[in-house]
Amino acid sequence: MMTSVRRALSVVAGLAVLAVLLVVWQREALLHQLRIQGRRGALAWQADSVWYTVSAEHRRRRVWTGVDAFLRDGLEFDELDDGLGLARIRYRRDPNPNVHELVVARVEPELWDFRVVAREDFARVPIQELGQGYSLAVNASFFSDEAPVGLVLQDGEVRVPQGTARAAHFLVDRIRGPRIENVKMTSLEGIEHAVQGFPAVMSDGETFSYMRYGGRGFAVHDLARRTAVCVDRDDAVLIVVTDSLTNGLTLNELATVLGGLGCVDGMGFDGGSSTALVVNAGDEQILVPSRDGIPVVIGLTPKL
Repeated sequence: MMTSVRRALSVVAGLAVLAVLLVVWQREALLHQLRIQGRRGALAWQADSVWYTVSAEHRRRRVWTGVDAFLRDGLEFDELDDGLGLARIRYRRDPNPNVHELVVARVEPELWDFRVVAREDFARVPIQELGQGYSLAVNASFFSDEAPVGLVLQDGEVRVPQGTARAAHFLVDRIRGPRIENVKMTSLEGIEHAVQGFPAVMSDGETFSYMRYGGRGFAVHDLARRTAVCVDRDDAVLIVVTDSLTNGLTLNELATVLGGLGCVDGMGFDGGSSTALVVNAGDEQILVPSRDGIPVVIGLTPKL
Protein backbone atom coordinates (compact mmCIF):
# COMPACT_ATOMS: atom_id res chain seq x y z
CA MET A 1 0.00 0.00 0.00
CA MET A 2 2.67 2.52 1.06
CA THR A 3 4.75 1.55 -1.97
CA SER A 4 1.83 2.31 -4.27
CA VAL A 5 1.26 5.70 -2.62
CA ARG A 6 4.95 6.60 -2.93
CA ARG A 7 4.94 5.53 -6.55
CA ALA A 8 1.85 7.66 -7.26
CA LEU A 9 3.38 10.68 -5.47
CA SER A 10 6.57 10.26 -7.46
CA VAL A 11 4.61 10.23 -10.70
CA VAL A 12 2.69 13.39 -9.67
CA ALA A 13 5.90 15.14 -8.66
CA GLY A 14 7.54 14.18 -11.94
CA LEU A 15 4.60 15.50 -13.92
CA ALA A 16 4.67 18.76 -11.94
CA VAL A 17 8.37 19.21 -12.70
CA LEU A 18 7.73 18.54 -16.38
CA ALA A 19 4.87 21.08 -16.38
CA VAL A 20 7.10 23.74 -14.82
CA LEU A 21 9.86 23.04 -17.34
CA LEU A 22 7.33 23.25 -20.18
CA VAL A 23 6.03 26.61 -18.95
CA VAL A 24 9.57 27.99 -18.67
CA TRP A 25 10.48 26.64 -22.11
CA GLN A 26 7.32 28.00 -23.72
CA ARG A 27 7.10 31.21 -21.68
CA GLU A 28 7.34 33.62 -24.63
CA ALA A 29 4.91 31.56 -26.68
CA LEU A 30 2.41 31.49 -23.82
CA LEU A 31 2.74 35.25 -23.24
CA HIS A 32 2.24 35.79 -26.95
CA GLN A 33 -0.96 33.75 -26.84
CA LEU A 34 -2.17 35.84 -23.89
CA ARG A 35 -1.55 38.99 -25.91
CA ILE A 36 -3.35 37.52 -28.91
CA GLN A 37 -6.31 36.62 -26.71
CA GLY A 38 -6.39 40.19 -25.46
CA ARG A 39 -6.52 41.56 -29.00
CA ARG A 40 -9.76 39.80 -29.84
CA GLY A 41 -12.83 41.96 -29.73
CA ALA A 42 -13.54 45.66 -29.43
CA LEU A 43 -12.19 47.78 -26.59
CA ALA A 44 -14.80 48.53 -23.93
CA TRP A 45 -14.65 50.52 -20.70
CA GLN A 46 -16.70 50.51 -17.52
CA ALA A 47 -18.53 53.48 -16.05
CA ASP A 48 -21.06 53.25 -13.21
CA SER A 49 -21.04 49.44 -13.45
CA VAL A 50 -22.05 49.62 -17.13
CA TRP A 51 -19.80 48.51 -19.99
CA TYR A 52 -19.55 50.70 -23.08
CA THR A 53 -17.89 49.59 -26.31
CA VAL A 54 -15.65 52.12 -28.04
CA SER A 55 -17.36 53.06 -31.27
CA ALA A 56 -15.77 52.32 -34.64
CA GLU A 57 -15.76 56.07 -35.26
CA HIS A 58 -13.62 56.70 -32.19
CA ARG A 59 -11.35 53.76 -33.01
CA ARG A 60 -10.54 55.43 -36.33
CA ARG A 61 -10.70 59.09 -35.29
CA ARG A 62 -7.67 61.24 -35.93
CA VAL A 63 -8.90 64.78 -35.19
CA TRP A 64 -10.25 65.22 -31.66
CA THR A 65 -12.41 68.07 -30.39
CA GLY A 66 -13.72 68.79 -26.92
CA VAL A 67 -16.94 66.89 -27.61
CA ASP A 68 -15.02 63.71 -28.50
CA ALA A 69 -13.61 63.19 -25.00
CA PHE A 70 -15.82 60.16 -24.33
CA LEU A 71 -13.57 58.74 -21.59
CA ARG A 72 -13.22 62.01 -19.69
CA ASP A 73 -16.97 62.58 -19.42
CA GLY A 74 -18.09 61.03 -16.16
CA LEU A 75 -14.56 60.06 -15.11
CA GLU A 76 -14.18 60.78 -11.40
CA PHE A 77 -10.75 61.67 -10.02
CA ASP A 78 -9.99 61.12 -6.35
CA GLU A 79 -8.26 64.28 -5.12
CA LEU A 80 -5.06 63.06 -3.45
CA ASP A 81 -3.66 66.56 -2.93
CA ASP A 82 -4.30 70.05 -4.27
CA GLY A 83 -4.07 69.76 -8.04
CA LEU A 84 -3.35 66.00 -8.07
CA GLY A 85 -6.15 63.59 -8.88
CA LEU A 86 -6.19 59.88 -9.61
CA ALA A 87 -8.68 57.71 -11.48
CA ARG A 88 -8.83 54.11 -12.65
CA ILE A 89 -10.44 52.99 -15.88
CA ARG A 90 -11.49 49.36 -16.11
CA TYR A 91 -11.37 48.01 -19.65
CA ARG A 92 -11.76 44.77 -21.56
CA ARG A 93 -12.13 43.60 -25.14
CA ASP A 94 -15.59 42.23 -25.86
CA PRO A 95 -16.37 39.36 -25.91
CA ASN A 96 -13.22 38.55 -23.91
CA PRO A 97 -14.30 38.90 -20.23
CA ASN A 98 -10.80 39.55 -18.82
CA VAL A 99 -10.71 42.97 -17.14
CA HIS A 100 -7.65 45.24 -16.95
CA GLU A 101 -7.05 48.70 -15.53
CA LEU A 102 -5.57 52.00 -16.57
CA VAL A 103 -4.26 54.35 -13.91
CA VAL A 104 -4.75 58.00 -14.88
CA ALA A 105 -3.19 60.83 -12.86
CA ARG A 106 -4.33 64.40 -13.55
CA VAL A 107 -1.89 67.11 -12.50
CA GLU A 108 -2.40 70.89 -12.37
CA PRO A 109 1.06 72.12 -13.45
CA GLU A 110 0.80 75.46 -11.66
CA LEU A 111 0.70 73.55 -8.36
CA TRP A 112 3.30 70.85 -9.04
CA ASP A 113 6.97 70.67 -9.98
CA PHE A 114 8.04 68.09 -12.57
CA ARG A 115 11.62 66.83 -12.35
CA VAL A 116 13.78 64.37 -14.23
CA VAL A 117 15.28 61.98 -11.69
CA ALA A 118 18.29 59.74 -12.44
CA ARG A 119 21.42 58.57 -10.69
CA GLU A 120 24.87 59.78 -11.66
CA ASP A 121 25.70 56.51 -13.39
CA PHE A 122 22.16 55.96 -14.74
CA ALA A 123 21.94 52.78 -12.68
CA ARG A 124 18.76 50.82 -13.40
CA VAL A 125 16.84 50.36 -10.16
CA PRO A 126 13.21 49.79 -9.09
CA ILE A 127 10.97 52.83 -9.32
CA GLN A 128 10.47 52.75 -5.54
CA GLU A 129 14.12 53.75 -5.19
CA LEU A 130 14.30 56.45 -7.87
CA GLY A 131 10.87 57.77 -6.89
CA GLN A 132 11.53 57.88 -3.16
CA GLY A 133 10.46 61.20 -1.69
CA TYR A 134 8.18 62.12 -4.60
CA SER A 135 4.38 62.22 -4.44
CA LEU A 136 4.27 60.54 -7.84
CA ALA A 137 6.96 59.06 -10.05
CA VAL A 138 6.62 57.42 -13.45
CA ASN A 139 9.16 55.72 -15.71
CA ALA A 140 10.36 57.88 -18.59
CA SER A 141 13.27 57.26 -20.98
CA PHE A 142 13.95 54.32 -23.23
CA PHE A 143 17.40 52.86 -22.61
CA SER A 144 20.05 50.52 -23.91
CA ASP A 145 22.49 48.44 -21.90
CA GLU A 146 24.82 51.44 -21.68
CA ALA A 147 22.60 54.47 -21.07
CA PRO A 148 19.22 56.12 -21.73
CA VAL A 149 18.32 56.62 -25.39
CA GLY A 150 17.42 60.16 -26.45
CA LEU A 151 17.54 63.43 -24.58
CA VAL A 152 17.92 63.48 -20.80
CA LEU A 153 18.14 67.00 -19.38
CA GLN A 154 18.29 67.33 -15.61
CA ASP A 155 18.46 70.60 -13.64
CA GLY A 156 19.40 72.47 -16.80
CA GLU A 157 22.24 70.08 -17.67
CA VAL A 158 22.12 67.95 -20.82
CA ARG A 159 23.19 64.52 -19.63
CA VAL A 160 22.25 62.68 -22.83
CA PRO A 161 21.96 64.73 -26.06
CA GLN A 162 18.93 64.86 -28.32
CA GLY A 163 18.66 62.18 -30.97
CA THR A 164 16.70 62.15 -34.21
CA ALA A 165 15.33 58.64 -33.59
CA ARG A 166 12.88 59.91 -30.93
CA ALA A 167 10.45 62.52 -32.31
CA ALA A 168 8.69 63.30 -29.03
CA HIS A 169 9.83 65.57 -26.20
CA PHE A 170 8.52 66.13 -22.68
CA LEU A 171 9.87 69.56 -21.70
CA VAL A 172 9.67 71.42 -18.40
CA ASP A 173 10.16 75.12 -19.07
CA ARG A 174 11.16 77.26 -16.09
CA ILE A 175 8.52 79.83 -17.11
CA ARG A 176 5.87 77.95 -19.07
CA GLY A 177 5.94 74.69 -17.13
CA PRO A 178 5.56 71.24 -18.73
CA ARG A 179 4.66 70.76 -22.37
CA ILE A 180 5.02 68.22 -25.19
CA GLU A 181 6.69 68.93 -28.51
CA ASN A 182 6.46 66.18 -31.11
CA VAL A 183 9.42 67.14 -33.30
CA LYS A 184 12.76 65.44 -33.91
CA MET A 185 14.88 68.34 -32.64
CA THR A 186 13.72 71.22 -30.45
CA SER A 187 15.17 74.27 -28.72
CA LEU A 188 16.26 73.66 -25.14
CA GLU A 189 16.51 77.34 -24.22
CA GLY A 190 14.90 77.90 -20.83
CA ILE A 191 14.30 74.17 -20.28
CA GLU A 192 15.08 72.83 -16.80
CA HIS A 193 14.11 69.18 -17.27
CA ALA A 194 13.39 67.11 -20.38
CA VAL A 195 13.32 63.62 -21.88
CA GLN A 196 12.64 62.23 -25.32
CA GLY A 197 10.15 59.43 -25.76
CA PHE A 198 8.35 57.28 -28.30
CA PRO A 199 5.99 57.35 -30.07
CA ALA A 200 4.72 60.83 -30.80
CA VAL A 201 0.98 60.13 -30.46
CA MET A 202 -0.81 63.40 -31.18
CA SER A 203 -0.25 67.13 -31.61
CA ASP A 204 -2.78 69.96 -31.55
CA GLY A 205 -5.61 67.47 -31.12
CA GLU A 206 -4.67 65.38 -34.16
CA THR A 207 -3.52 61.76 -33.93
CA PHE A 208 -0.61 60.94 -36.23
CA SER A 209 -1.62 58.67 -39.10
CA TYR A 210 0.91 55.94 -38.27
CA MET A 211 -0.82 55.44 -34.89
CA ARG A 212 -3.91 54.40 -36.84
CA TYR A 213 -2.62 52.68 -39.93
CA GLY A 214 0.91 51.58 -39.09
CA GLY A 215 3.91 52.12 -41.31
CA ARG A 216 7.37 53.35 -40.31
CA GLY A 217 7.88 50.02 -38.59
CA PHE A 218 4.94 50.56 -36.21
CA ALA A 219 3.15 47.40 -35.11
CA VAL A 220 0.07 49.33 -34.05
CA HIS A 221 -2.03 46.28 -33.16
CA ASP A 222 0.44 44.52 -30.85
CA LEU A 223 -0.37 44.60 -27.15
CA ALA A 224 2.10 45.88 -24.57
CA ARG A 225 2.15 47.59 -21.23
CA ARG A 226 2.11 51.35 -21.81
CA THR A 227 3.27 54.54 -20.14
CA ALA A 228 2.11 57.77 -21.75
CA VAL A 229 1.77 61.46 -20.94
CA CYS A 230 -0.36 64.18 -22.48
CA VAL A 231 -1.56 67.74 -22.02
CA ASP A 232 -5.33 68.28 -22.20
CA ARG A 233 -7.43 71.26 -23.29
CA ASP A 234 -7.27 72.74 -19.79
CA ASP A 235 -3.44 72.55 -19.81
CA ALA A 236 -3.51 69.81 -17.18
CA VAL A 237 -0.94 67.02 -17.50
CA LEU A 238 -2.34 63.49 -17.67
CA ILE A 239 -0.14 60.48 -16.91
CA VAL A 240 -1.54 57.17 -18.17
CA VAL A 241 -0.18 53.77 -17.10
CA THR A 242 -1.52 50.27 -17.78
CA ASP A 243 -1.72 48.32 -14.53
CA SER A 244 -1.23 44.85 -16.00
CA LEU A 245 1.44 42.17 -15.99
CA THR A 246 0.87 40.58 -19.40
CA ASN A 247 -1.78 42.68 -21.14
CA GLY A 248 -1.91 46.38 -21.94
CA LEU A 249 -2.91 48.45 -24.96
CA THR A 250 -2.06 48.50 -28.64
CA LEU A 251 -0.64 51.77 -29.98
CA ASN A 252 -3.88 52.23 -31.88
CA GLU A 253 -5.84 51.82 -28.63
CA LEU A 254 -3.46 54.18 -26.81
CA ALA A 255 -4.21 56.88 -29.38
CA THR A 256 -7.95 56.33 -28.82
CA VAL A 257 -7.54 56.49 -25.04
CA LEU A 258 -5.57 59.75 -25.11
CA GLY A 259 -8.05 61.33 -27.50
CA GLY A 260 -10.94 60.04 -25.37
CA LEU A 261 -9.39 61.63 -22.28
CA GLY A 262 -9.41 65.05 -23.95
CA CYS A 263 -5.71 65.23 -24.72
CA VAL A 264 -4.31 67.72 -27.22
CA ASP A 265 -0.60 66.80 -27.25
CA GLY A 266 0.47 63.30 -26.31
CA MET A 267 3.48 60.99 -26.38
CA GLY A 268 4.69 57.66 -25.07
CA PHE A 269 7.38 56.92 -22.52
CA ASP A 270 9.08 53.53 -22.36
CA GLY A 271 6.59 50.69 -22.01
CA GLY A 272 6.65 46.92 -21.89
CA SER A 273 8.72 45.59 -19.02
CA SER A 274 9.73 49.18 -18.09
CA THR A 275 6.24 50.50 -17.36
CA ALA A 276 6.19 51.61 -13.73
CA LEU A 277 4.38 54.03 -11.42
CA VAL A 278 4.57 54.84 -7.73
CA VAL A 279 2.17 57.16 -5.89
CA ASN A 280 2.51 58.31 -2.29
CA ALA A 281 0.06 61.16 -1.86
CA GLY A 282 -2.74 61.73 0.60
CA ASP A 283 -3.91 58.36 1.87
CA GLU A 284 -3.10 56.68 -1.45
CA GLN A 285 -0.18 54.35 -1.99
CA ILE A 286 0.06 52.73 -5.41
CA LEU A 287 2.81 50.69 -6.98
CA VAL A 288 2.85 49.47 -10.57
CA PRO A 289 6.24 47.73 -10.62
CA SER A 290 8.42 47.38 -13.68
CA ARG A 291 9.77 43.95 -14.55
CA ASP A 292 13.20 45.51 -15.13
CA GLY A 293 15.12 48.23 -13.33
CA ILE A 294 14.79 51.69 -14.90
CA PRO A 295 17.32 54.54 -15.15
CA VAL A 296 15.12 57.66 -15.46
CA VAL A 297 11.80 58.76 -13.95
CA ILE A 298 9.70 61.89 -13.85
CA GLY A 299 9.07 62.82 -10.22
CA LEU A 300 6.40 65.21 -8.91
CA THR A 301 6.52 67.37 -5.79
CA PRO A 302 4.05 70.08 -4.72
CA LYS A 303 5.20 73.63 -5.30
CA LEU A 304 5.96 75.60 -2.16
